[in-house]
Amino acid sequence: MREKPLTAVDCVPGSTNAHYENQLVVVKPESMVASAWTEDEQLLVATGGKGCNPNVRGQAISCQNLLTGKTVRWERGDIAGIILPECVPAWVRQRLAEMGITPEQPVSLRIMRRNESA
Repeated sequence: MREKPLTAVDCVPGSTNAHYENQLVVVKPESMVASAWTEDEQLLVATGGKGCNPNVRGQAISCQNLLTGKTVRWERGDIAGIILPECVPAWVRQRLAEMGITPEQPVSLRIMRRNESA
């Protein structure tokens, strides 16, 4: 695990304006209590909600925790962006592989392809 929380530095530049559905997103540390500044709490898969679209009024985003599988809700403004592929921790890559997502594709594409085949 990292010693510091994930931040916008760990995200794809400009991804705050991207569509978040089926992406690995980072929750801003300032939107959380300090005890939740861990990869398993900050790094989530955005699964839906109007807030996934940057051009609508709705701000709610449903996200799945990769460690617990639980669904959590965040506001679009709480998201730092889409994580850079090189910043994806090994345990997340392993978890995605367990879910049948191949590791050679970029993370966001792997998640989308898995959902398309379901």
